[in-house]
Amino acid sequence: MIDATQLLTTLRQAGLPTENIPPSKESTMSTPWFVQILHASSGWLASIFLLLMFGSMFHQLFDTPPALFAIGAGLIALAYLGLRNPSQTLFLEHSALAISLTGQALIGFALFQWDKPHTFTHPLPWLALAAMEGVLLVGIPHYLHRVVAALAAGLMLIHAAALLGISTVVIPMILGYTVWVWLHEFRFPNHIALKQATGYGLSLALLWSAGTHFGMELFLFDSPSRSHLWLNHPSVTACFNSIIMLYTITILIRKEKQDIAPFPFMLLAPLVPLALLSIWMHGLSTALTLLIVGFARGNRLLQGLSLAALLWIVGRFYYTLQTTLLVKSALLIAAGAVLLIVYTVLKHREGAKDVL
Repeated sequence: MIDATQLLTTLRQAGLPTENIPPSKESTMSTPWFVQILHASSGWLASIFLLLMFGSMFHQLFDTPPALFAIGAGLIALAYLGLRNPSQTLFLEHSALAISLTGQALIGFALFQWDKPHTFTHPLPWLALAAMEGVLLVGIPHYLHRVVAALAAGLMLIHAAALLGISTVVIPMILGYTVWVWLHEFRFPNHIALKQATGYGLSLALLWSAGTHFGMELFLFDSPSRSHLWLNHPSVTACFNSIIMLYTITILIRKEKQDIAPFPFMLLAPLVPLALLSIWMHGLSTALTLLIVGFARGNRLLQGLSLAALLWIVGRFYYTLQTTLLVKSALLIAAGAVLLIVYTVLKHREGAKDVL
């Protein structure tokens, strides 16, 4: 491993500016990874036992929403002191993270306790929790905490939209915003960490929704949201997500090749069958969009998450399809043939150069 001081000296000798490089700190990689995991898990375990002891001593407070809300806010404020300036001690850092998540859970429990007759069927508590997670996303400068806050905000917003019967509008908006975050990841250097955490959190929320029908269960089962049926229909959502996918690919193509036609229909034509297939295969367009963005940005983690979700979506569609094995085999053969034709066309376009 190269010493930080030696690296700065080499950069200065090469005449490169080093004024904006922060002072070097002792690398946490000097501690073995298994020791770091042990410290982190110890912090979570200690926090869980501490909170369980607190809950058993003051269990009456769970019947008093205002007191529960105040305790949750106090725990978040306490965790903020530990997460504002991350410590080199992983035990304390992850203890503060666990305390913050517990405080958020207590606030959520208090909000639902205030609305007992409608508990989980009223959108207002979900919207309030999504707003709270958005504030915590910006206010607490801890990377992992921001990822969890963005994930929670995305899932709660999707569920609230399903309760309101407007999933068709909200889910594509979240997908479009997530794509925008990843494509403008490095535009403002001071906010790179915030953008990355937001991108990962919202991507996980979208992939979770795509792989589990989360946010669409109110259409699949009887609910009052059927009064806004067309705004909560999975097929309509898939169409809007497919439009975002095609538009994202158009933007990426224009960035790579400035001399391309204003509307590259020829390059987008092979993706039209996939867009139509996403109407029946819920979540396909979402996973493909994030996979394409991850590939374009060179983000291996986003590619891995999107690819895993894509395999799950395709496998679920195959095994839940109410047709014979012969029809399923024909669908697989047709999909393979289309992909081979697309590969041949792209290879010929690149001048017999392997594009994989």
